[in-house]
Amino acid sequence: MGAWTVPYGIAIALLAAAGIAKVREPRDTVGALARSGLVVPAVAVRGLAAFEVGLAVAALATGSRTGAALVGLSYLVFTVFVVQARVRHLPVGSCGCFGRLETPPSAWHVLVNLGDRKSTRLNSSHQIISYA
Repeated sequence: MGAWTVPYGIAIALLAAAGIAKVREPRDTVGALARSGLVVPAVAVRGLAAFEVGLAVAALATGSRTGAALVGLSYLVFTVFVVQARVRHLPVGSCGCFGRLETPPSAWHVLVNLGDRKSTRLNSSHQIISYA
């Protein structure tokens, strides 16, 4: 077990928790996306959120490098969204990460996303979690 195993596990857990929250209540995510210029219906947000949950479960269950790379890609997308919202000073009251919670995009989001991205990148390179 490497030094990045726990952060990688946390990244997977956060991805799953955020996905579950958005499946249950996509409204804030729909709103955050709309304020950034992307009109996405709630059913599509729920579908992508379900994919997030499935990806997290698959990455944890298999410990594969591909799963880690895909989890890392999702965090890279989240980081890009938060950075563009902050740079453009968008009136986003919630990033939509966890459904209805009021969590405005902040520098903290960027740091967490980049840290999660780093842990997934290391796992995809070095197979931190191995079930063999």
